[in-house]
Amino acid sequence: MRELALVVAIALGLLGLGVLAQLPFDAALHWGALLTAGGLALGVPTGIAYHVQLARVLSRRGALPAGWYWSPIALHPRLRPAERPGVLLWCGAGAVGFAVTALGLAVMGVPTLLLLVQLSRGA
Repeated sequence: MRELALVVAIALGLLGLGVLAQLPFDAALHWGALLTAGGLALGVPTGIAYHVQLARVLSRRGALPAGWYWSPIALHPRLRPAERPGVLLWCGAGAVGFAVTALGLAVMGVPTLLLLVQLSRGA
């Protein structure tokens, strides 16, 4: 089943790149900037909330190691079952914000790259 999901994701990604390459440059910049701003507006606050919540939960019982912020996901096994929803909800929301930001950057980046290739060929 994972293999099928991977094939579908690759096919949709390639289809998306084809559609993206056909967008007018101004539209790609506009929509890419909106997606990027929206992703950052979601991802930054939820990412901060995730780190704060993880630190609060683990520090209450002395399970927060020094330098924890360099790899916070590695600390998820230390969470008790009752603590997981309150922390992992923020983690998931931050991940969605990151994905939307990355999509917005791709929406701006692909047409920009195509334009640069055309300009380098003298077209």
